[in-house]
Amino acid sequence: MKNLKAIQRMIEAAFCESAELEWRQMKIAICPFGENGFTTKEVLNKCYGIDEVAIIDNKWSKWNPKIISVADLEKVNAEDRIILLNSTIESVNCELENQIKMVLPKAKIINIIEEPVVVENSEKQKFYSLLKEKLKTRNVLNHELIRVGKMNDGGYILLNDFTTAVHAYSFGIGSDVSWELDMVNNGVMDVFMYDPTICKLPQYHRGFHFSQIGISGKDSIDNKYLSMKSILKRNNDLDNKNLILKMDVEGAEWDFILNTEEEILDNFIQMSFEFHNLISEENEDIVLKTFDKLNHTHCPIWVHANNSGINVKIGSNILPGLLEVTFVNKKLYEFGNKTIHYPISLDSPNIRTRREIELGIW
Repeated sequence: MKNLKAIQRMIEAAFCESAELEWRQMKIAICPFGENGFTTKEVLNKCYGIDEVAIIDNKWSKWNPKIISVADLEKVNAEDRIILLNSTIESVNCELENQIKMVLPKAKIINIIEEPVVVENSEKQKFYSLLKEKLKTRNVLNHELIRVGKMNDGGYILLNDFTTAVHAYSFGIGSDVSWELDMVNNGVMDVFMYDPTICKLPQYHRGFHFSQIGISGKDSIDNKYLSMKSILKRNNDLDNKNLILKMDVEGAEWDFILNTEEEILDNFIQMSFEFHNLISEENEDIVLKTFDKLNHTHCPIWVHANNSGINVKIGSNILPGLLEVTFVNKKLYEFGNKTIHYPISLDSPNIRTRREIELGIW
């Protein structure tokens, strides 16, 4: 994985004040255990032969007995540990650091990710060119764009084309319902919301319908993960051609799209995704096949690079590790050939304190 080298450099920079032999002997904990946390573990284990003394993640500690929560730190001898904080979401970063300091005032916390990481790799040129070809955006005639959701992380750009007959589907909620609130404020009567990592919504609205279920290409045996077909059937929406989708599910989007029938995808008039792991070599074929499939029924109208990920520089161009894309149904709209430079004026950096990633013309 290319981002192993990027994380490796950040870890080395974080420990630059200590001799290598010294920090190899440190008691290192990793927090949290998302995509960057997993990569940090790989770097420590594989590159330096260091076994972390703890993995800290408030969410995953509920499901995995080998992972502890921040509150559990007070039960173990952790004062002499160095905690590698690797979240790229500013609000999460601050909250975790405050929680750790309350439990362990003397713990040393090092945020190894402070700026967008860019790794040069000219070998990605062919993949980058194919990706841009498949994600060539078009402007929609006679319709304006609108930002749905809050500024910074959590907002997406859609067409300003909503009616009370629309049902919205949102996958990946966490602690933010700004997108869903904007949808109901724009006239959408019902928003069906799904997230297996939370037990309840952070805010109530009569138009919200929440289920602690994840999305997948097929139903799991325990029904904790369901296909879109099963979910639409539950809501009597299998024949509803007036649906809007928002999905941020940490990589599960690839399995969902590739294993969902086109007639199901065709039910959605608009779809916004955050796509993950774009720079992974192992994921290249999946990425290209996914966008080929989406292009059968939909057309991309907006792209935005999430500035919290690890990015690849190819000459003067940037291939983002995390990319937000909105598609609209080809059958319902007419398209122009206006040149669009990204980011656009409606965009906002996912991490407020970091600069936007210039994608240029797509």
